[in-house]
Amino acid sequence: MRPLELTIIWLIICAALDPSVAAAAPARSILVMDQSEARGPFYYQIFAGLRSTVNADPGPPITIYSEHLDLSRFGGSAYEESLKSHLRTKYQDKPIGVLVAIGATTLSFVLRIREELWPGLPVVFGLVDEQAIESLPIESNLTGRVTALRFRDMMTTARAIVPDLARVAILGDTFEQQTVFRHFAKEIPVVTSGTEVIDLVGLPMRELRRRVAMLPDRTAILYTSIYSDGEGTYYPPADAVALIAEVANRPIVVSAETFLGRGTTGGFVMLPQLIGEETARLALRILNGEAASNLPIAPGNAVRPVFDWRQLERWGVDEARLPEGSEVRFYEPKLWERHSWQILFILAFLLFQTALIAQLLYEQRRRRTAEVESRQRMAELAHLNRQATAGELSRMSSISP
Repeated sequence: MRPLELTIIWLIICAALDPSVAAAAPARSILVMDQSEARGPFYYQIFAGLRSTVNADPGPPITIYSEHLDLSRFGGSAYEESLKSHLRTKYQDKPIGVLVAIGATTLSFVLRIREELWPGLPVVFGLVDEQAIESLPIESNLTGRVTALRFRDMMTTARAIVPDLARVAILGDTFEQQTVFRHFAKEIPVVTSGTEVIDLVGLPMRELRRRVAMLPDRTAILYTSIYSDGEGTYYPPADAVALIAEVANRPIVVSAETFLGRGTTGGFVMLPQLIGEETARLALRILNGEAASNLPIAPGNAVRPVFDWRQLERWGVDEARLPEGSEVRFYEPKLWERHSWQILFILAFLLFQTALIAQLLYEQRRRRTAEVESRQRMAELAHLNRQATAGELSRMSSISP
């Protein structure tokens, strides 16, 4: 047996016997935690993007666990303790290789409990804004992608879709309750300077629908997220914005892809599928042997300008005014574009029929003309014949005795 083969066998035996060597390889499993409840389409798409990317990895199979922490509706130390107890009991016999935290509120919670439940375990985050990252303590074994979610981008959109913008109406739950848009509260006074602000934050849905139906001209509606109607009913923010769009008399600017197609105009929106994919790629690199501390925290690429063509048409928005690189969805082609070949066929048939009728009319006219000419010639011949006959009779009568 060759020396190299002996060395390899020896290393394999050592790895099997030495627990410290075996522990060096992370478990092929990911625990994904997000701040939503299970019904939300936005977080569902994040998880779908993460799962599809993980499943496409050519390496050994990876187990994915998921937890919806529902931090948009519940909070406080008692609730946090109950979550921690739940996680400790549920995963005490399940080895975890990487913790994935979706959302700034989730990340903050994970960093508070990590050392107690999973000491030193690497953490990958997604859907965390720049301000939240700046406020977090410096941690080891932490990496992720920062989501560039800014209120000034909503203002840029508002000015693009409403010429001579004079005011903005801001809608959503109170910012203290927000998990994604909480940092907007500090940014709004700065970026709305010189623009009137109609503050509709925190109003019950019943009152909100009444107010958005009577907004003045030169106004744009800026929607963050609403989880409750203020009367005890909870629903995903995408359903809430649909209720608002039903009665709103002004265009609605949004910041999440799942709000499109519900009567909103669009804006710089977060693409949840891409957030999940970006997060999954980092988690895979860690599971495949890289240290989280060697993967720098960097800006993500999951916020892009996307608009609903139907709403642009409704509000008379010139696409040339949209931000550079904008994507326009839900385009409805004109009748000509939808049925171009059928229309061309009908036109060709009509042209052929017209040409055929013209040819028939031409032939009929020529035939009539020929008939008239023939009758004229016959009449002329008959006249000449009568003249000849009369002449002959006259000549014969003159020579008779």
